[in-house]
Amino acid sequence: MSTLGTVALCARYPVKSVLGEQLEQLWLAEVGPVGDRVWALQSADGRLGSGKSSRRFVHLDRMLDMAARTTPDDVILRLPDGHELAMTDPALPGALVEIVGQPVKAVRAERAPHHDGSPLHLVTTASLRWWADQAREHEVGWERTRANLVVDVRGAARVEDEWVGRRLHIGEAEVEIVEPTERCAMVTHAQGELEHAAALLRVLAPHELNLGVYATVVTPGKVRVGDPVVAL
Repeated sequence: MSTLGTVALCARYPVKSVLGEQLEQLWLAEVGPVGDRVWALQSADGRLGSGKSSRRFVHLDRMLDMAARTTPDDVILRLPDGHELAMTDPALPGALVEIVGQPVKAVRAERAPHHDGSPLHLVTTASLRWWADQAREHEVGWERTRANLVVDVRGAARVEDEWVGRRLHIGEAEVEIVEPTERCAMVTHAQGELEHAAALLRVLAPHELNLGVYATVVTPGKVRVGDPVVAL
């Protein structure tokens, strides 16, 4: 066994494709972080709101101008003007029409969260530094990756590329790294304090647009900021 780094940050995204919440700990279940991507916005044709359009997803305006947080009773969506509504509030669809540009409704995940790929997403500080070095004119923030776990690793290299196929012990959990994370234009979008940055996707082209890794949860458990990440 060898220690690869430590957990620098935990995050989850209660509503798919909007900004999420930073936490001191996550509970990793077999389906992924508890409370992650449990809601989505759904268009009239049944597709889920996203930063991209595909067979399953539809691009909705201003998704990253909104943020979601979890309370003991509900998930709360903060609208671009700062107004907050619960995802179960009947007034929410009407408020969203003017924001996203089309009728939508809030839908809760029935069996599994609304993930694009695997249920858990990791990125390292080393790869974030590498990314920043490739596009110095733009600011790179971990928020652009929408990772659940940011692992602090020294240097500036794509170290997690070498983790694919390995199992890691993180806190009380064990995870298996299954594949690199393919990026879309969403990483270039303005979000929070980060400005639009088209070059950030272009520099990933020689790497099949990959940055970070997807994982599955082998053994559920709690993961906290500061926990060591150990290769088994």
